[in-house]
Amino acid sequence: MNNSWNKIIKYSLPFTIIGMVEILIVMIDIMWSKVFINDIQAISAIRIVFSYLLLVEGVNVGFSSALIIYMSQKFHEAQHSKSVIAFNTLFTANIIIGFVMSILGILCMPLLGKIFQVNDETLIYARQYVTPMLIGFVILSSANLLILLPRYFNKLKLIYSGLSIIIISNIVITPLIVILFKVLEYDELSAIAWGTVIANLIMMIYLVYKIIYKNELSVFAAKNNFKVKINYRLIQENRSFIFSQIFNGFTFNFSAFLYLVILSMYPDTAFNVYSMASYIFMIAGIFAQNFSASIIPLVPEYKAKNETSNLKTLIRKMIIVLFVYTGIVSMLIMIIVNIVDLRLFAGLNIHYFKIFMNLYVVPWMLGTISMIFILVNAGSGEAKGSLYLIISNMYIIVILTLIILPRFFEDQIIGVFVSLSFIQVLTFLNSFIFYKTNRWTRNYFL
Repeated sequence: MNNSWNKIIKYSLPFTIIGMVEILIVMIDIMWSKVFINDIQAISAIRIVFSYLLLVEGVNVGFSSALIIYMSQKFHEAQHSKSVIAFNTLFTANIIIGFVMSILGILCMPLLGKIFQVNDETLIYARQYVTPMLIGFVILSSANLLILLPRYFNKLKLIYSGLSIIIISNIVITPLIVILFKVLEYDELSAIAWGTVIANLIMMIYLVYKIIYKNELSVFAAKNNFKVKINYRLIQENRSFIFSQIFNGFTFNFSAFLYLVILSMYPDTAFNVYSMASYIFMIAGIFAQNFSASIIPLVPEYKAKNETSNLKTLIRKMIIVLFVYTGIVSMLIMIIVNIVDLRLFAGLNIHYFKIFMNLYVVPWMLGTISMIFILVNAGSGEAKGSLYLIISNMYIIVILTLIILPRFFEDQIIGVFVSLSFIQVLTFLNSFIFYKTNRWTRNYFL
């Protein structure tokens, strides 16, 4: 079998399955909201909270991604001492940054009502859901970091077991917490959030044991290699790349935050329809998104071995897989939306929902394929390229289009739908053109 197809089957597909399960973990909260609350306002609130949490974790994501990419490349170059130093710095800094961002997130909570121009009911739901998430933010960020690391060392069984633990924990624990909160007359959406935090805590404890004490990533030569310590020399030597990743991570997350802020300025119907549809497209795009993300750890691995031409071949074949998959899914979505009697959540405007789904499905296909071009650059360590893609895609294209285009339509709800579709097309064109410049093929690490 051709080596690139073999790589897709043996690495990218398992990686994708893992990512699909992770997205489904997020959808568990949506399921519990449907079971216990059944209100479209609650779904919109969860969407707002996720954008707020993205903003809060922006610095942490950028710092972590920089050191993970560095750590992975040094590991594959057999420079294991540098990998150990990077891990210790990464783990320690993640906890410190997590605490700081948790406090800032809690302090800024009163601004939610002033930033998002949605109705009072949605804001009440949002505050109920976000408070437990911010209190347990260090747990969430540490769990996310630990479940991410094994991908870069091809330790897939460790991820399977970790994800199994969090899913089972969430399914078992959350209903019990909801029942307890009902008895105590507390908010049900807060109970759902606490269930997520506790499930993440259980998985985090398991992964700390496996990765640090059992050394299942084979990072440490001896048990005493792990230290809760930040190596400032490592940060100093790679400060340009680390800072750029922090800036890029925060800038990207802030743009996603602004995305929803701008949408909340338009009629509630547009915001509610988009919130519901975004979860459907999230499910539909689980495979494609995580299949694309599997390229991130492969880029430093191939570059460390000077196999850029083989990497390009792999990317082309991954694009073929994405095109076929998104094409099939797009047709299925159009058939289901136009035939099935859709009764998802109370208060959802089905008429506008169907219009949006039909209008958005093909542009979504292009936007999904564009992720492979964006993530190749992200995995390469090419900081300026990542910054360009973030600013051009998430600010110039997204924000300007959403602010300007809907105002040309008599029905602003339709204008919002057209704008969201147009954004996906422009993102695809911009990302593909930049990918063809080959800037991502250069080496950027010391």
